[in-house]
Amino acid sequence: MDTRIMKEFKGMDGVVEAITGKVVKGVAIRVNEVTNMKHSKGWLYKLQQRHGVVRKRKYGEVASVDQEAATEGRKKMQKLTDTYARSNIYNMDETSFFFQSEGKMTLTQKKVVSGARTRNFE
Repeated sequence: MDTRIMKEFKGMDGVVEAITGKVVKGVAIRVNEVTNMKHSKGWLYKLQQRHGVVRKRKYGEVASVDQEAATEGRKKMQKLTDTYARSNIYNMDETSFFFQSEGKMTLTQKKVVSGARTRNFE
């Protein structure tokens, strides 16, 4: 069973933004033929130990922001909100984007390529 789980894990590693314990447990449930097996935190920890999977923190950004696209998006939003009454316009900062964003931690067997700096989380 470990072999199939790790095959799926390696396929996701570097492709999926953040691999969490919940994601690995979901893969295990999907590929597991034994339906009554408990995928506890202890099970996940032992799987990580057996296969050299570590939890790392992602730092930085992969690329800089496309200023032209940001300016164009700002103009489109301005045009859209010009039709609204001032009382119906709310603060539209980045808070909503962080509310459901991926975590800063990921499970991996290799170096995290999310940014310039990467550290082991221990």
